[in-house]
Amino acid sequence: MHGSLLLAFSVNLGYGSSTCAELMALLEGVMHCKRMHFHSVNIEIDSRVILSWWQHYRCGIWYLEDYWEELQALLLQMNFTTSHIFREGDVAADWLARFGARYFIANLSVLLLFVCFWV
Repeated sequence: MHGSLLLAFSVNLGYGSSTCAELMALLEGVMHCKRMHFHSVNIEIDSRVILSWWQHYRCGIWYLEDYWEELQALLLQMNFTTSHIFREGDVAADWLARFGARYFIANLSVLLLFVCFWV
């Protein structure tokens, strides 16, 4: 990918499932896109679970429904596409996830998720 870095951020996600982490990271990323006035967004995600939610128009995990609805409300204001990307195809995200997993606060492991937006 060629371009200029527009934004990189990290989020303390604490403990939870991988699906929860994917959804929370996606929500944070879309909120950043809205703040930066991006109107068209291409979402590439390696979670087939979340992609299946889009296909069936509903969240499959009850305790994530509020986040799902918040994400849907934000995306209604944007033009967006979604596509699956294999984890092996996103080497930068893998490296950043491993980097973030090394941080510890008060002896508790914390996952820092780094997301980069490129032009």
